[in-house]
Amino acid sequence: MKIGAFSAKHNITIDTVRHYIDLGLLLPHKKGGQYEFTSKDSNDLQGVLELKGLKFTLGEIQKVFSYKRITGMRTIQDQLRYKKILEEKTEELVAEQKHLAKTVMYLQQRAEEINIVSLQQRKQLGFPLLFIQHLCCPLCKNSLDLNNGIIEKNMLMEGQFQCHCGYCAGVEKGIYIELNEEDKKKIVKIKGAPTIESYVEGTSPGFINFMYKAIKTATQMINSEVLTNKVILELGTGSGFFLKQFISHMDESNYYIITDHDQERMTKIKEYLEAESLSTHFVFICTDLARLPLKEGVVDIVVDYWGSTVYHFTSPDFLIDEISHKVKIGGKLVGCYVYVKPYEKFLLQLPEISRKFYKEETIQNLLQNSDFKQLETKQLGFVDTEEKYEPFVNGNKIYEFVYYGKKDQ
Repeated sequence: MKIGAFSAKHNITIDTVRHYIDLGLLLPHKKGGQYEFTSKDSNDLQGVLELKGLKFTLGEIQKVFSYKRITGMRTIQDQLRYKKILEEKTEELVAEQKHLAKTVMYLQQRAEEINIVSLQQRKQLGFPLLFIQHLCCPLCKNSLDLNNGIIEKNMLMEGQFQCHCGYCAGVEKGIYIELNEEDKKKIVKIKGAPTIESYVEGTSPGFINFMYKAIKTATQMINSEVLTNKVILELGTGSGFFLKQFISHMDESNYYIITDHDQERMTKIKEYLEAESLSTHFVFICTDLARLPLKEGVVDIVVDYWGSTVYHFTSPDFLIDEISHKVKIGGKLVGCYVYVKPYEKFLLQLPEISRKFYKEETIQNLLQNSDFKQLETKQLGFVDTEEKYEPFVNGNKIYEFVYYGKKDQ
């Protein structure tokens, strides 16, 4: 719906809606220069109005939204943190104004209503046995032999895969691992936040909204598909920001392939899923993204949420071309790509051979010349904040667009 209908529906002014958009509390899409509002925007507005009714300032609401958008509010720690926020506000109101007793009681009630219940006891995730049929040697494309396999509950926990050409890989604690010394050199170690709470506290709402807009847009594009029995490949899962938001859209018929060449990061996301997800259909592959051991035509949907952005820091080859043969004819690519203007200092910090991958024209041309036919793209604007845990942003305007394409050859 348009902005006028949206404001009338919720009984607020158009100026108020625009103010909330400027603050990043509402993130509607733009179509033809006009905002288009969905039920998700209505839910966000209801969240804003509820927190305003609890006497939170707009700045405080930005922090709460940032925390929810970056975490998905799925873990016990997330719920405890949210409960703590509510309790701290209660104490502030009691100290400041006694006549706010009614509001204080409501806050206390809301905090007490939060039930902190674990989904289940921590389980172990391994490599699904049924997915082994989709593996092949990334060098010669032949089948892999499994040796010394240890299997628990239809999942491979330990073992070795070998090919007659000499390729070999191991499975350790349910993670498929094949890393050489060159791969390990490519791992970019950034001193990140010690906890998700620290990340949210140390990251501006503007940057978190920048990330979240891409996740929201990509998720909407994926959900335009029927997801039943689909195999989803995420390129460079990293800390799992996209996965944590998308996980609620999956069912037991899906396989979600989690990839990264940093074993430490992959272990952390695996531990998160073991504690917080009911599904066992996760495939953990730790290797260079250009050497994924997947047969041709296995993948239905590719998610490239900043995976190429990170990959091209150290690789001169266009990642989508490297993996396109893994995707079925008719399969989809949903990619979130960041770029800068030619004059930004960010480009000078990169190896010269990699700079082209952070220019909009080059990215668009590479996608146009790939095996995928564009169905839709959306420009999501830029961010120019100063960030503690995302130093590449500092001093630069970082732009972003989301691409949706279909493999047609």
